[in-house]
Amino acid sequence: MTAVSIMTGIYLIQLAILLWVTYSKKFFKAYTAAKTAVSCGFMMLAATSWLSGGMPHLSFFAALIPCLLFCLSGDVFLALANSKGKFFSPYFLKGVLCFMIAHVGFCVLYSTMAPFKWHNIIVPILLAGFTFICSYSKRFQLKRMRCPATLYAFMVGLMCIKSFDVCMALQMSTRGLLLAVGSGLFLLSDGIILFLYFYVKKRAWLHGANLFTYYIGVMCIALSCAFV
Repeated sequence: MTAVSIMTGIYLIQLAILLWVTYSKKFFKAYTAAKTAVSCGFMMLAATSWLSGGMPHLSFFAALIPCLLFCLSGDVFLALANSKGKFFSPYFLKGVLCFMIAHVGFCVLYSTMAPFKWHNIIVPILLAGFTFICSYSKRFQLKRMRCPATLYAFMVGLMCIKSFDVCMALQMSTRGLLLAVGSGLFLLSDGIILFLYFYVKKRAWLHGANLFTYYIGVMCIALSCAFV
């Protein structure tokens, strides 16, 4: 069994524990620690994948690590916001800022692998427009988050679209497919957040769905470090 397989197995176990803690009234106090552990896990998985793959494309790995670090920081801040029951506290806003910076980093990285084209902004604009319209609906409670959420939707949409460009530029190689799938799941998890935190009717299952799609998405991005 390779080191990457072992790390992937450990990562999935950490994710399972996090999902259990998320729905446990008795152990929810460990939510921040559990979430931080999983996030540290994808950092270790990225490093292990790169080393095990023969350290391909140092520039790609070096540019990806800061993006993942900002994701980790965002995870910690959002975990603190959840554990304290104050979703729109400074912790939440700091978490959103960290993820925004991460998305900018992903977009820059992907644009070095596949040149930016004007039509790349069509889907991001549509997503931003949808978010902006939702902010005026009585079913959503975005309020002061209207502008940050709209900009965030644009950036995560751009990240996803550029990952598909990269996948095509790499002729649908393993690395390209992992980046596209990972970024797509990242977008899905952020879409779930809109209904998890801002929709008037809360659905408990959305929290688990958000965590699962996000962490599996980042796992795919981390695993891409092993391939050319």
